[in-house]
Amino acid sequence: MVRFYGNIFNNKKKPGDGEHSHGGILFEYEFFANVIEIRETARLMVTQLLRLCAVFGGVFATSCLSNDII
Repeated sequence: MVRFYGNIFNNKKKPGDGEHSHGGILFEYEFFANVIEIRETARLMVTQLLRLCAVFGGVFATSCLSNDII
């Protein structure tokens, strides 16, 4: 399982009255971030076979192409 904690940061803050600012990098953290969970489910045998055929086909096409160039 992969967990992704995504924070979208778009904050333009101007100093208030009596405050001053210096150039720099400001880090602000959000304590309640969005959480996206990605769960891998069981794959069908047909899907596995199709991916294996795609790999073999890609290797074959690449070897034929490189053989024609050489």
